[in-house]
Amino acid sequence: MSMVALSDIICTNENEAEFITKIPQNSMEDAEKAAAQMITMGPEHAIITLGAKGVLLASKGKQGIEHIPVKKVKAVDTTGAGDCFCGSLAYFLVHEGLSVPDAIRKAAGIAALSVQRKGTQSSYWSREEIEREHPDLL
Repeated sequence: MSMVALSDIICTNENEAEFITKIPQNSMEDAEKAAAQMITMGPEHAIITLGAKGVLLASKGKQGIEHIPVKKVKAVDTTGAGDCFCGSLAYFLVHEGLSVPDAIRKAAGIAALSVQRKGTQSSYWSREEIEREHPDLL
């Protein structure tokens, strides 16, 4: 049994989605196909991050693939943005009890903040900074 089958939620970027599904990722349509295929592998939710193009969400028992856009920002360094997204997503799901789509929206917003700074962990905003400058993200 694969790790995907044992997961409730799988969160990938385009390269990881291609590795898991063997579907080359050259377009939004390809990403949608990969998200749909990952759902057939066992998880309740399949998430594919697409950088500036947003996030795709496929959910078991729900028709279609949801595209969640992200706010356009001037990216300085995208290193660590995926980790920032996944960590924020976990926080919003577990600590705040948000729905998966709502948690994705907030996590994408926080990841968008991180790409505006250089570095990995040094690019992550503190809770205090977010509360002060972007309270809508919490």
